[in-house]
Amino acid sequence: MTFVLGLMIVLAGAGLIALSVTSRKSRFMMIGIAAAAAGCLVIFLSCISTVPTGHTGILTTFGKVEDVSLPNGVNVHAPWQNVITMSNKEQKHSGSGIAFSKDIQEVSYSYTIQHTLQSSAAPTIYKNVGTEYFDVVISPAINAIIKTYIGKANAE
Repeated sequence: MTFVLGLMIVLAGAGLIALSVTSRKSRFMMIGIAAAAAGCLVIFLSCISTVPTGHTGILTTFGKVEDVSLPNGVNVHAPWQNVITMSNKEQKHSGSGIAFSKDIQEVSYSYTIQHTLQSSAAPTIYKNVGTEYFDVVISPAINAIIKTYIGKANAE
């Protein structure tokens, strides 16, 4: 979006420069040069993104996820590309639920899990699952595994 804004400012500056040539007014020339320079600066800044420490950058081009993960820090990309960040810090989640034992007794359970996202897997996970991968994949898998093991044991 900022790329388009910068392009519009450059075009407006070029129009003012062209107007100054035909009308022979140096004031339009100075304003046109300043506008063109400001537009070029906006276009340049739209090519720079920062990825915070402890995060991985995922590069998308018109919504298509690229298979490249960006490291933390300053990254340069094409102005039409977008950078989405996902945390690869160690995260801790807790949950609880109810399961039934082998002899059909109700058992309540709770768990706590720590996990991290590998930066090399971030583009694939974002492409297939999204940023809420814990709620979509990990939590249901944990609950299914716990219920399977509780279902194999007697309540006593």
